[in-house]
Amino acid sequence: MKRRWRGAGGEVDLIAQKRGVIVFVEVKARASHTAGIAAVQPSARRRIERAAGQFITGYIRKAGGQRLPPCRFDLVTVSGWTLRHHQNAWRADD
Repeated sequence: MKRRWRGAGGEVDLIAQKRGVIVFVEVKARASHTAGIAAVQPSARRRIERAAGQFITGYIRKAGGQRLPPCRFDLVTVSGWTLRHHQNAWRADD
């Protein structure tokens, strides 16, 4: 759907839709996958969540006020030439 989507609250690296679920993806390239996971601090999660909220508000408005679609937050870590996809890396209420 979108790459590097920017709202007033921050930026989301990737926004995708799969089987009716909107997925907000943060991408972190680090020396190790563990370091990539650790790099997503609570402040970064809140920033991404704020931007996601703005995206959803616009999405619902464009869809004519339909209900909120299911959403999740994923993380992709990059280390060297390897990628790891961490589904449901965190929840907005964490």
